[in-house]
This record gives sequence, structure tokens and C-alpha cells, in this order.
Amino acid sequence: MALEIKVYREITAYQSKVMLGMSWRQLACAASGLVVVSSVYAACYLIGQESLGSWLTALLTMPFVAVGWIRPKGLPFERYAGYVWRFNWNPQLRVYAQDPQLSAEIASERSADVLRKQKPPKRDVIRSLELDR
Repeated sequence: MALEIKVYREITAYQSKVMLGMSWRQLACAASGLVVVSSVYAACYLIGQESLGSWLTALLTMPFVAVGWIRPKGLPFERYAGYVWRFNWNPQLRVYAQDPQLSAEIASERSADVLRKQKPPKRDVIRSLELDR
């Protein structure tokens, strides 16, 4: 009988489970989130604002869950958030050929590309050109 080994599709996507079925990242986010959220709720409870405390608890839990558990497109959340931030807030460069300032430059680049892509003439053509002079 052959041995069977479970092979993951993408070995780099594997995350070791440390405790309670959570990875190190998830465990750290859960622990730090528990400390922050419980202290905010305790402060609201001492003031007498349990309703406000429950709303703040729900809102403050979201960033910890996002960083710990959500992996859009297989990326860690902070890397994905950086890509989204740069895409939305950095200026987008779009070059159009109809722009009068760029049309001359684009035409010169195209002609240079055409000259580069042309094959060199054969020897007999060169000799016939030399003889014609």
C-alpha cells in the first residue's frame, strides 16, 4: 500500500497553526484586539455608556480582524491596502497620441522604432548602390 501525503496547492500560502487553530499573525491580532477592545468597553461601562461601548467595540474590532484574517488575492492585508491606497491617491499617468505636445515626440519614437526593426540591406544591394555612384 502506498503512502499518502497531503500536498498543498501553493506551499507558500501555508500558515502554521500555533494555538486554537490560529496562525501567529491571527493570534497576535486577537490578543492585541482583545486588550484594546476590552479596555475601551470597560471605560465606557464605568462611565455608564454601555450602548456606546458596544458600538465602539464593534468598530474597533474591524481593523484587527482585517489585519489578522482577511487576505484579499492572497496578499497580507497591509500590502493590499498599500496597493489600493497608491492606486486611488497617486496621480494616474495616461498618455494619448492626440495630445499636441506629445504627438511630435510619439511620431519620432515610432519612426526610430521602424528604423530599428528594418533588416539591414543585403551585400549585393550595397554593391549595386556603390556602383551607381
